[in-house]
Amino acid sequence: MITSEKSGISHSSFLKKELSCGMPWNGNGYDKKFTVSLYCKDELPTWAELYNDFWMKKTFNYDSKNIEHQTLDQYWKIPYRKILLAQICNQLNKMIFEDDVDVISFLNTTFKLGCTDFRYLLMKKDSDITGIDKTLMFAGLPPQVYTCKIPSTGNHSIFITNKHPRIDIDDLDDQFQLVGIVDNDLRSIKPDNKDIFMSTIEFIILEAIKYFEDGIGWKDGEGNIIPSDPLTNRCAGVGIDPAL
Repeated sequence: MITSEKSGISHSSFLKKELSCGMPWNGNGYDKKFTVSLYCKDELPTWAELYNDFWMKKTFNYDSKNIEHQTLDQYWKIPYRKILLAQICNQLNKMIFEDDVDVISFLNTTFKLGCTDFRYLLMKKDSDITGIDKTLMFAGLPPQVYTCKIPSTGNHSIFITNKHPRIDIDDLDDQFQLVGIVDNDLRSIKPDNKDIFMSTIEFIILEAIKYFEDGIGWKDGEGNIIPSDPLTNRCAGVGIDPAL
């Protein structure tokens, strides 16, 4: 497990693209040229779920023996906390590997880790981290995508358009937590390592946090809400509304 002292850092210097949370494509600035994502819409959370249910409630683990974790999702017909963590793990990896949030520079600058690869997995709390499959990591590819069968069909989503390795959440352990994996030597960043765990996630999802705090909406450089008109597709005087 990793422990380190952090230093002050600016998020904007590491953010290379607009984020596309809950959206199965990758935006290229605001020019509307999109490339298809590895992750389909059924495998990603909404911004509200990312902020309210994950970040604000600190939903970092699932335990089938904890009755509070067993509230069913009305659509998926499985515990909401379980499907939420799967989608959140996908979203964090999407932001790292597709939206170009430079978390590696953040970790190296802030916590002096000297890492070249970082990704999230859902892992049993006491599992042997050295036993995970490193094939995708060695290839520089994103980790497996967590997915779930559509209740009405018993099949995976028809919106999956690629053959990237996937893990059905039915195959996950009865107890698991969100874990950050650093490099091929498999150093781990776990929820109980609160400082670096929380700081890293906050850095990755900061644009979503800023969207919901101090009034819901897109903010300008000074933190003021940018007025927008859904019928015109534009913010007042600043270009295309990224929410549309």
